[in-house]
Amino acid sequence: MIISGGFNIYASEVEAALAGHPSVGSAAVIGVPDQRWGEKVTAFVVGCPGHGRRRP
Repeated sequence: MIISGGFNIYASEVEAALAGHPSVGSAAVIGVPDQRWGEKVTAFVVGCPGHGRRRP
């Protein structure tokens, strides 16, 4: 659980939302210390091959 600005944010819920996008192959979410908010959400995302690229 990430606590940011007094809100409880579940990394698994953010990962599930990201994984629902067709261009996302996998995602991992962590909390990183932040002076203002306590923690901030940081996502590591791996795209699916062939998605998100425009070919001429």
